[in-house]
Amino acid sequence: MSTFNVKVEYDMIPIRHIAIECPKCKKWFRGWEITDDDLSEHGDIYYATFTCPLCHKKFGFDPSSHGDSGWLPTIEESCHPEIYKDCLSKREIWE
Repeated sequence: MSTFNVKVEYDMIPIRHIAIECPKCKKWFRGWEITDDDLSEHGDIYYATFTCPLCHKKFGFDPSSHGDSGWLPTIEESCHPEIYKDCLSKREIWE
């Protein structure tokens, strides 16, 4: 089974801040920037699918796997702003 790293800060809405590391290129991203899935509850991390914007690696839950995604997140509690310390920033160019 493969793993990927997650840093999370819990609050009243259980997940307040979340950073996800791509298991292929080892770059960190803000969780909501690399998935279209809801990441508000702890269990959502296990059922989300992520796509790295740099290397395009898809990881996380695979709905076609019938429950065995092949990916297990390694979750570390962290706090803001340290949680985003290693995250790459999304930039948009206006022309």
